[in-house]
Amino acid sequence: MASKRSIALDVVRCVALFSVNAVHFFLNNGFYKQTMTGGRMLVMMVMRNSFMVCVPLFILLTGYLMGNKKLSRGYYLRVVRVVSIYALASLFCAAYKIHVRKTGLTIAGAFWGILSFNAAPYAWYMEMYLGLFLLVPFLNILYHGLERRGHKRWLLATLLVLTAAPSMLNIFRVAGLDWWLSPNTSQEYQQLIPQWWTDLYPITYYYLGCYLKEYPLRLKPVKHLLLLAGSTLAFGLFSFYRCRNGLFIWGEWQSWGSAFVTLQTVLVFTFLVQRSYRWMPKPAQRVITKVSEWSLGAYLVSWVFDKLVYAWLNAAVPDTLDRLPWFFVAVPAVFACSVAVSGVLELIHNVTVEPVMNRLTGKKK
Repeated sequence: MASKRSIALDVVRCVALFSVNAVHFFLNNGFYKQTMTGGRMLVMMVMRNSFMVCVPLFILLTGYLMGNKKLSRGYYLRVVRVVSIYALASLFCAAYKIHVRKTGLTIAGAFWGILSFNAAPYAWYMEMYLGLFLLVPFLNILYHGLERRGHKRWLLATLLVLTAAPSMLNIFRVAGLDWWLSPNTSQEYQQLIPQWWTDLYPITYYYLGCYLKEYPLRLKPVKHLLLLAGSTLAFGLFSFYRCRNGLFIWGEWQSWGSAFVTLQTVLVFTFLVQRSYRWMPKPAQRVITKVSEWSLGAYLVSWVFDKLVYAWLNAAVPDTLDRLPWFFVAVPAVFACSVAVSGVLELIHNVTVEPVMNRLTGKKK
């Protein structure tokens, strides 16, 4: 009997996808070229940082769902759908480059772009995810080989020291009062702990997902929301302080593996997963389920709609600060268009690739 689909996990995917689109609002509206000063820029900084949970939510959810997967032929066949959606999304982006942007991209170039993960400009995520997918059975062997909860905590603590702790310990100049008064004047920091392993953050999020599935974080809703609001505000204020009166600084504290983002991701994920959605009408649940199913393709094709929507917005509203209210128009527009196109890509996959895979595996539709 097929397991019942969790609407809570579908909500997590939808929030993650919307957060991707929201972060790209700041990427495409000139935010990073503005001097960080004034109340509106502070609001934009807090908003931008609050949506940095986007990619980590997807990865943590992978660990939550796949923490018991074992090495098998059937497991690896699951990647076919992912690769198929990726290829179709890449072709959509390539077609836009060729026919709309007139970039001079050729069909051969689009093919090689799929293999090199640049035909769809947001496909870096696929390059990361495919590697993680291949590692999952072996990561699970390690995790389940730790029989005690305490040992699993030590595993997480070790990974957090390697990937998250540097974002808070290797980002300061210890000496010099002038720097502390205006830290945007220099980006040379004293290193206190190893920095090399910070790019391992997908493994950290994967194991956090495994752990939270086995040992859920239980907090009262009010306390949960207060912690989330407090950490988000602290993250925004700290980031604003670090680049105040200067341009945005892409420091380690801003990264997806940073301590701030890790804490926010865990709090957002656990809050969403532990809520009851029985109040939600069945049609709304079906919509959320479809958006969730189409989220990968929507993520990848959203680059096209970013280019279209923000080209119009930036021309219509020249001042970056005046574009903030348009967040509530631009982001939902990109979200809706991306999901719609992803639904078409899913349909193409279902009538082309899926029947072939069913015949090869002997699976009955």
